[in-house]
Amino acid sequence: MANQNAKPVRKSEHGDTDMKSFYASLESSDTSSPSLVSLKCTSEKTKKAIHTLQDLLSKEISFLSQPIHCTAMKNALEHLLTLPENEGLPMAAKSEIQKLQQRFEHWSLEYHYASSLSATAEAKLSKASEVKNDLQANAKEFKKMDSEGNIVFYNLEFWQTRKRKLEEKLELTNGEIERYKEREDEVAKKKTELFDKGRMLKADWDDMMIRVPEVKAEWELANQTQDNIEFQNNTVAR
Repeated sequence: MANQNAKPVRKSEHGDTDMKSFYASLESSDTSSPSLVSLKCTSEKTKKAIHTLQDLLSKEISFLSQPIHCTAMKNALEHLLTLPENEGLPMAAKSEIQKLQQRFEHWSLEYHYASSLSATAEAKLSKASEVKNDLQANAKEFKKMDSEGNIVFYNLEFWQTRKRKLEEKLELTNGEIERYKEREDEVAKKKTELFDKGRMLKADWDDMMIRVPEVKAEWELANQTQDNIEFQNNTVAR
């Protein structure tokens, strides 16, 4: 991951130091030389162009690189190079302005390219920083979820173990329930059988109770008969 505070490298033909030196040379150039100042400026446009040029050359690079000021600089240079003969520049001044124009156009392109490259690099670094922050947040969230996952795992294991034990108890309970259901059916069947037999016995008992007096009389008569026979037998034996 790239260092978030690293400054982007400007890949141009000239370094930033060279560009600053160039603009410093513009500021110290003979833009206010007698040949330029002493022009027979009958045109307000020419005066304005000279004033604009002198004013812009005193500004910082970042100021000159702004589209509106860059255009003003180019227009001022173009105007001075196309002056009519009655307002014409001395050859030496014109030559210097032509050089200034060429150098300004070249360095403007270089500066804008470097600015674009810098903005792109800064955007990439910003994106890298954002991705790094997202990655760190992601790792933190993952660690949190991993910790929670461990808790969930142990709780799940606990309840699954408890469930298995309960299922074993339930299976045993169901077995007991089935056993007692079978016994319940057996008891119900046995009770029915006993009840039916009891009804039959009750019927027999009721029938016997009706005949009890008669049977008792027969029993008493039989006993009396036995007693009489034994008495008679004992009498004969004497």
